[in-house]
Amino acid sequence: MKQFFFNKYFITLVVGVLFLGCVDKTYNDPENKEITPIPEGSATMSIADLKAMHSGRDNDTTGIPEDVVIVGQVISDDEAGNIYKELYIQDKTGGILIRLDKAPLYSTYRLGQQVGIICDDLVLGSYGGNVQLGIPSLYNGAPAAGRVPGPLMEQYMFTGTVDSIEAITASVKEIQENSSAYLGRKVRINNITSTDNTGTTYADAENETTQNRYFNDGTTSSDIILRNSGFSDFAGDKIPEGAGTMYAIVGTFNGTPQLLINNPATDMVDFTDEGDPTDPEEDGKVLLDENFDELSEGEVALDNWTNSNEQGTVKWEVEGNGNKYAFANAYKSGDEASEAWLVLPTITEENLRLRFRSAAGFFVEGHLDVLEVKVSSNYNGSISSATWSDVTDQADLPVFGNPDGDWWDWKESDINLSSFGGNVTVAFVYHGSNTNSTKVEVDNIVISNDAGSETDPEDGDYYGKANGKEGYALKTALADIITNGHKDKGYSALWTLYQTSDDKYQKSEIIWDMYSDIPDPNNPSVPDGRQEGEYEYELIFDQCGQAGGGEKYCYNREHVMPQSWFDKKSPMVSDAHHIIPTDAYVNTKRSNHPHGVVANVSWTSINGSKLGSGTSASGYTGTVFEPIDEYKGDFARMYLYMATRYEDQIGSWENNSQAGTVLDGSSDKVFKDWFLTLMMEWHTNDPVSDKEIDRNQQIFETQGNRNPFIDHPEYAKMIWGN
Repeated sequence: MKQFFFNKYFITLVVGVLFLGCVDKTYNDPENKEITPIPEGSATMSIADLKAMHSGRDNDTTGIPEDVVIVGQVISDDEAGNIYKELYIQDKTGGILIRLDKAPLYSTYRLGQQVGIICDDLVLGSYGGNVQLGIPSLYNGAPAAGRVPGPLMEQYMFTGTVDSIEAITASVKEIQENSSAYLGRKVRINNITSTDNTGTTYADAENETTQNRYFNDGTTSSDIILRNSGFSDFAGDKIPEGAGTMYAIVGTFNGTPQLLINNPATDMVDFTDEGDPTDPEEDGKVLLDENFDELSEGEVALDNWTNSNEQGTVKWEVEGNGNKYAFANAYKSGDEASEAWLVLPTITEENLRLRFRSAAGFFVEGHLDVLEVKVSSNYNGSISSATWSDVTDQADLPVFGNPDGDWWDWKESDINLSSFGGNVTVAFVYHGSNTNSTKVEVDNIVISNDAGSETDPEDGDYYGKANGKEGYALKTALADIITNGHKDKGYSALWTLYQTSDDKYQKSEIIWDMYSDIPDPNNPSVPDGRQEGEYEYELIFDQCGQAGGGEKYCYNREHVMPQSWFDKKSPMVSDAHHIIPTDAYVNTKRSNHPHGVVANVSWTSINGSKLGSGTSASGYTGTVFEPIDEYKGDFARMYLYMATRYEDQIGSWENNSQAGTVLDGSSDKVFKDWFLTLMMEWHTNDPVSDKEIDRNQQIFETQGNRNPFIDHPEYAKMIWGN
């Protein structure tokens, strides 16, 4: 045993010395230690040889000899919530699952990062045929590999550099016929399609239950399972149609191969009918569309593009596994100043629109001017002689300069270039140095000629088609307006939207939750700080899927019109105009009951929201949920929006779940008398607030449509009367 402890701490010491040897101030933080590679020869056994030691039987564990160390690369990422307290790593021989009692793991063990595991005191176990690594434990009274406690993880694990992941290309048939060769490894399956019904979601987001979905690539008549968690951010997102490429981790359950993805955004790519949210509207012609997926890794080299290091040695390069992107990074460049230009081909059409997404990492404190977006109308091949206009302020870029910022969080930008006429050249400019070495990535660059296709309501034309109409004719006109331009961003995109649409103090800190907010009695419409008894949630950090044991636990996403009422179909299931961030426990208490006025209270939240039976005066005595007075109008206008936006289908929802308590089965009036009367009262008594106006604008900028009853409260009376 003494010999083992020498080896164990020798490895730790070697890695530690290398960390200290990396003196650049940007990377000596423990969270950034992936910059230092794990020394070659640290592994004393391959993953395949380690797994071969176990019988493969469930309810059985195998002890591991002293001095065994494995080194692999992280191929799992739990940021989207599809993986929980598990880490998958692979080397050239195989892959294995490590059970860890900590979540999330993605910021500690990054996708593509080297990880070494000192296996002393650990055991091999199996669940459903998947060999696992963990601590000695019991499961239902039988030996099992348990989760390594969070505080002990560093005792067993050390990390190294981050690199692209090499996925094995395999067919469904090959995986099914020789699953043991692929277990625990990352595979790439080409030309794969969903065999479920069109519109099927990845899992059951409403009930948060895990689901099996089925895929095939045409190489066999037997489908393969893709298993997805109901707690994942994308559980309610639709599976893409058509054929595409899937990157997945291979598992098994009692002899049946299964697939597991980290996130559809990175693992479900190039599907023919996916409907990329960066694609322009159909009425706009795509003039440039580059996602870099067809390029080889290395410097960006495309016809009619210019990749120039105007200062220093840094140029734009391509990297990525499956979803490739362009990046620039001055780390270890030796440059006192780096200025890298990526100049796109000149477009000679008018009304242009630029869309792209960007992400960043390895943030350096104070390094703010990392990326610029510039436009020229007289570029002729010479960067220095052209006149460039800076449009960076119109882009939604990563927040630079904070080492604790959101690493690799993709931001979507949409810039109107119509003011530049019909001769437009766009350039992305990276600024850095050997010490200011933030890394930036750019992808999905699209230029189209539809800059005028979405009308800002400020110019009066957005609701132009509704002018002169009233009654249900007005409602139908509004339905056409707010349906045209509506872009379904998917359920998981709501988390990002909430960072701006529901930012309580406009400081990117606190979520505005109408089920926990206690308004200032002297100024109820303005958030003036936490009131007595009030609790608040931090943006991002306190978001969750589960409700916990009561209030104050976390916030999740509440469908004001419950998913069960429209059978969880898209785009309703991800329409931000009626999905709000709320206390997860209060959301559970509300369930799928309609909103109403409570007569006999059965439960009251901390902020005074109530659950109980409705009043006889209202016309409905079943169970209802009543929000506080300050937000009743907000909820009413969400219901009116849903009645209008989905006029063409809401008449068929009456028999779904409890929808019939509110809906009358018509497509014009939509609501039963008791509910319509109540919503009109709430709409009148709680007028539109600044909160709603700001939220409406943020959703419009992301989703492409508006709630007309916020912009024009008078429309409600014009349609439904008193």
